Amino acid sequence: MIRSTDSVQVVFHVGAKVRDNSTRGVTIADPSALLEWHEKERCSARFYSLSDLKAKEAALRAIVTQWIEQM
Repeated sequence: MIRSTDSVQVVFHVGAKVRDNSTRGVTIADPSALLEWHEKERCSARFYSLSDLKAKEAALRAIVTQWIEQM
């Protein structure tokens, strides 16, 4: 998402259709508090610069891996 002028937002969601896990949502370990939850099946991570992204790269990789495993 590129609406913001000061950051880039990566949105994680399960798609347009309701899935079997819609009643329980998605469970992601996020010890670095990178995610902002908007709904039980949709969250986002925001990055303010390339150096910010690089600093959070390991946490983002762990989140992406978990997200894919749950889909």
